[in-house]
Amino acid sequence: MNWNYNEQNLDSYLDRSTLINIGSISVSIFLKYASEQHLSMLSPQEQSIWLKDKQYRRNRLDWLSGRIAAKSLIHELSYSGLALKDIYINNDVNGVPISNVSKLPFSISHNSGLGLCSAISFDGSIGCDLQKIRTLIPSFQNLFVTREEVILWAICSNSAQLHTKHAILWAIKESAFKCLSSSNIIPESFRDIITAPDLNNRYLYKYNYQNFHGEGRWVIINNFVIALSVIY
Repeated sequence: MNWNYNEQNLDSYLDRSTLINIGSISVSIFLKYASEQHLSMLSPQEQSIWLKDKQYRRNRLDWLSGRIAAKSLIHELSYSGLALKDIYINNDVNGVPISNVSKLPFSISHNSGLGLCSAISFDGSIGCDLQKIRTLIPSFQNLFVTREEVILWAICSNSAQLHTKHAILWAIKESAFKCLSSSNIIPESFRDIITAPDLNNRYLYKYNYQNFHGEGRWVIINNFVIALSVIY
């Protein structure tokens, strides 16, 4: 098996919810490019966060895009009928996002101005990550991937460019970490989360940390990698 993949078009995913399957599990995602014109969609609490902190940050639109993507997906899945400005997203002590209108598990990521939210409609845990494919030094993977993983993924990735493989593996590790965190399981490092590709489907993977096990899926949309990890 190799990583010759069919890159998908970002325009077909923007500003709408889309279902992505992980085996028998369906995950909803929402992608959004936000601008300061969307500030009116923030709740009073979120407006305060923006004014006190986020507006001064270099990646302020990343945060805003992630929030608007999350509020849009929660609005659609919760059938609350509330306006987006009435939906408030906070974070628990582990950094896991929670909302004031729905108990649906969801996760947020953002990168290079693009925001991503993923959610599941059942009692479980979800983590997502969004990475832009870019050139990194070859030794970068040693910071978050074990030697055994390097060998295992190399079996399946001999045709992939190294920077593409780095982005995929980092997104998988990050999404798995978020998924575990939402179950109140906090790994000490990404290297402690062991991942393995599905040899029958190049877009699927499994991961484990101690006695906890999960699975996930990655996809490439334009020059971004999305990874979705679940525990159920």
